[in-house]
Amino acid sequence: KKWRQSGNALSRCLSIQNDDDVYHRSIKSVAIVGGGLAGLSTAYHLLDIIAGNKNDEDVLGGMQITVYDKANVGEGGASSVAGGLIHPFSPRGKLIHFGLPALDHSNHLIQMATKHNTPHHNQCIVRPHLYRVALNAKNVNQLQHTAQNYPDLASWMSKEEMHDKFGIDSLGGIELGNGCKVIHVPSYLRGLWEECQVKAREVDGLIKWELINIPSCGTEAARDSQQHREDSSATVWKD
Repeated sequence: KKWRQSGNALSRCLSIQNDDDVYHRSIKSVAIVGGGLAGLSTAYHLLDIIAGNKNDEDVLGGMQITVYDKANVGEGGASSVAGGLIHPFSPRGKLIHFGLPALDHSNHLIQMATKHNTPHHNQCIVRPHLYRVALNAKNVNQLQHTAQNYPDLASWMSKEEMHDKFGIDSLGGIELGNGCKVIHVPSYLRGLWEECQVKAREVDGLIKWELINIPSCGTEAARDSQQHREDSSATVWKD
């Protein structure tokens, strides 16, 4: 069997193709494992697509989304300790693949996360720009090249300018702005979660956060849990 997406923009209806037989199943419930940067972005975009297709009768019916995570929003996992540097460049100053569209989408999500009058509104954006210091002579050339090719986003700062602004000795660097910024990721995640809850209500749906216990790999608890699943597999997989 092969899963394929139907032509509907919502993609709530998936087709299961088995030889010449094709049938459709309307999906009413979605589970997202992990409520970090990727998980909450997925939840938001799914709800946004539903909201944009309200006139499609297949869209209505109360989509339920459950986000499973081992911690509360913004309190666990790699996303909660991410640096929050929003920009489209590699460490060498090269524009990454799809970097500019990704920057636009990231800023849209940040805007959604800060639209409500909550404590997260003022805590999300730490700085509306960021800096990258050249580490060696080769890196100076790379970052100067970045500033020349993308003047709307990057501007070169000489070593004198860097010293005057930050009081540090360096070889120079670049300032990134115009959408490049530093965010406080936990505040961003909490704000985006609030927006997801609002969107779910707007489309007569439901989104909820479910805490789950995940044993750490390699621990005695994890080994016991794995053994339990193996011993009781007939029960675990029973319909």
